[in-house]
Amino acid sequence: MRKRKWMGWILVLGVTLFVVSAGFSRMLQSTAVRRYLIARLEASFGRPVEVGRFDFSLLDGARFKAYPVSVSEDPSFGQEYFLRADSVTAGLRWSSLISGRFEFGAVSLSRPSLNLVRDATGRWNIERWLPPVAPPTLQPVDLNSSRTPYRIAPARLYRIDVDGGRINFKQGDDKSPIALLDVAGSVEQDAPGRWQINLESRLLRAGVELQDIGSLRLRGNIGGTSARLQPAELNLTWTDVSLADAMRLLRQTDYGVRGQLAVDFSARVAAAPANASPAPEPAGAQWMISGVARLQGVHGWGLPGRVTDPAVNLELDAEWHLGDLHAKIGKLQIEMPASNLHGVADVDWSQGFRPHIHLESSSLGFADVLMWYRAFRPDVSDNLNLEGTLGVDMTIGGWPLQLEEGALDSRGGRLTGSVLPSPLQIGAIHASAFHGGLAFAPTEISVLAGAPQAAAETTATTSEIPSTFALGGAVFPNGTDPYRGPPNWSFSIEGDTSRVQDWLSVSQALAQPLTTGWSAEGGLAVKLTANHRAQSTGTQWLGSVDLRDVTASLPFMNQPILLPRPHLELTKTQQILTLLATQAFGATWQGTVARKIPGGPWTFDLSADHVDVTELDRWLGPRARPGLLARVTSLGTVQANPSTVDSAAAAISAQGRLHVDEIILAPLRFEQFEGDVELVGRTIAVRNAQASFYGGKAAGKFDAQLLPDPTYDFRGRFDRVDLARLADAVPSLNDRLSGAASAVVHLSAHGIGRPNLVASIEGDGNLDVRNPEISDLDFARMISDTGPDPSPGHFVSARGHFQVGGGGIEVADFLLDDSRHHYEAEGRVDFSRVLNFQIRPLLSTGIKAQAKASPATFFVRGTVEAPELVSSSPVPKLISRGRPVR
Repeated sequence: MRKRKWMGWILVLGVTLFVVSAGFSRMLQSTAVRRYLIARLEASFGRPVEVGRFDFSLLDGARFKAYPVSVSEDPSFGQEYFLRADSVTAGLRWSSLISGRFEFGAVSLSRPSLNLVRDATGRWNIERWLPPVAPPTLQPVDLNSSRTPYRIAPARLYRIDVDGGRINFKQGDDKSPIALLDVAGSVEQDAPGRWQINLESRLLRAGVELQDIGSLRLRGNIGGTSARLQPAELNLTWTDVSLADAMRLLRQTDYGVRGQLAVDFSARVAAAPANASPAPEPAGAQWMISGVARLQGVHGWGLPGRVTDPAVNLELDAEWHLGDLHAKIGKLQIEMPASNLHGVADVDWSQGFRPHIHLESSSLGFADVLMWYRAFRPDVSDNLNLEGTLGVDMTIGGWPLQLEEGALDSRGGRLTGSVLPSPLQIGAIHASAFHGGLAFAPTEISVLAGAPQAAAETTATTSEIPSTFALGGAVFPNGTDPYRGPPNWSFSIEGDTSRVQDWLSVSQALAQPLTTGWSAEGGLAVKLTANHRAQSTGTQWLGSVDLRDVTASLPFMNQPILLPRPHLELTKTQQILTLLATQAFGATWQGTVARKIPGGPWTFDLSADHVDVTELDRWLGPRARPGLLARVTSLGTVQANPSTVDSAAAAISAQGRLHVDEIILAPLRFEQFEGDVELVGRTIAVRNAQASFYGGKAAGKFDAQLLPDPTYDFRGRFDRVDLARLADAVPSLNDRLSGAASAVVHLSAHGIGRPNLVASIEGDGNLDVRNPEISDLDFARMISDTGPDPSPGHFVSARGHFQVGGGGIEVADFLLDDSRHHYEAEGRVDFSRVLNFQIRPLLSTGIKAQAKASPATFFVRGTVEAPELVSSSPVPKLISRGRPVR
């Protein structure tokens, strides 16, 4: 029974509260009440306020709700609104209400948008927002006013809650692209004239997409804004920030840097003395600011994050007078594992952001330099240690930051690691700043390598041979943005070494390879200078390079080149390489190779003692198959590893004049060869070629494409070749052939391996032989049986056309002349050396006619090594042109 009674009372109370709340809300729609509430809000915000409508709820604590709300701006700061909110909810202070005063307690702003404006004198519009603590004197109000029909006492706001807010920043009429978004928290008055702040937000930049911008939080307490925030103690933290997004926020550009940023700053200002005179404008209270910024896991955008990525802490203590356009940093300290940089700075933003930093008595560890270098350079070995320190006394200024004056000094350092053949010793370093760059005095860098031991030594003794280079130069910004793109630089190097391979290993370990797929061993002496401009795609090198007994393995060659004493001269107009006794392609070379345009084609004038054509493919052909010699003789086997240097081979571009004492195209031999040669990738083209060939002359052109399916093409002319000397070079014809021959020949072939090459050979030509004779064939006997006037037994000339294809050589309409008669031959010789020819007499010289029934028609059959001469019965037959007789 009692439970039902209490339930009834609760129901009655709820209905009563609902009715009272609804009735009060309806009453708020009246003009007089609206004016009164708006007047209270205007007294609270200190500015004119516009409200769409009011509501009241007694159920959640007698709270007024106004929506939407717009607070006007002070005209001296512009015409745009000061504050807008979807809704403003305000509770009543019951203690004030009981004492007869109507005051709002906590005010909640839903999705507010606040414009913070700074004028030309350095004052902010927010300074006149929160009213000062003052006696509650009444303000006379015009009763005829349509806006405030009552006498209103100055109001006090005790707490402001913000949810989903936004804060925009303006300098006069110019709005900053940076804003605060998702502002949430509270501003609460915990004592007269003291405000407790606890706000959290995230940063936004218009037009820039930010993904991991982190969280910005402001905590602390300040004095009233009318007192210009004095006294104040504030703490600002910015955590979980992507370094890339921080750079995009500040500079609207991605500099390719990745990592994490955390900022923790504190600021305080003391209360102005009660009897102090006001500070002259625009100077204000002196703020003391201190804080630290931490960078972790810094690395380049194209590299994965690693535990070895660098970290750095930046600490500062600064002083700033409110309203001033500059700040003084009395302590600036940068800490890294092996470095400690400290100094002072001034920051001025009256005409853009222009810091001025002076670092003195600071130390930069080489280990930190290597750590930062590794974080932005791929393929740098993790097994490297760089010892040493660099003293820093430098002035840096402007934005972007540039070196103004100062110096860097070091006693030297040492680079060690198991990936190095020997430690690298760095000598004393001296550098000075100039025009935003650094000029380095020559620094000696040395590698000590153990000399090989004599074979007769029985004890393990080693000596050290110094290998030293002096390096100097300068690095300076490119004039646009020093953080983007490569800088300008100049460079000089002078020195020598007996083990160039050690230096190539160092460059490889530092991911600055001096070679691209090639390697070298031997001695080197250089004296070079270089200049590079950011706007240029190339670098100008001047000076000389001398090699001593160097063995070089090039990516597009399958065999190493031996370079006893080459000399490279680099001038402003060209690069000239002089070769002496160079071993390559199975030959000894000498001459010059030059290039006028960096990165352009090479020209050459070379001579060699002898060249075996079959060596070319063994040197230049793809490594995944045997060379030409191995394919022709069927003695080679396919190599196991495929070529990984096709791109390097494709970059070959050279042309020039070539002289070779002897060229071997087994079993043939050319002497005193002269020709124009062009190499483009794996393509070889020979033009205007001339050579001596077995007592005669040869001329023509040759093309070869050394691809996975290589192709060869020859077009040439041979004049007055001594067939007896030619036969001596061919084992199957030795001492069996004589005469003088001239010919025009075109031959082409392709494929890998002897069977494919032989099967693919095609071509044609014309042959003219004077006084031909084959010792194994007794033509005299055959011809003497033809009548009463026998022939002397040999031919005066032989001439005609031949075709190559189908695995053999075919001839038709081939004319043979002796001293009195004329014959025509046709037939075929296979590449297997099988002969099948028919020789028939003609009625008159130069006239093709039907042969008489005569035993003068005969056949040449058998093989090249054992030919047979066979006569036939007298059968009338018209010789068929262009078709062999079987």
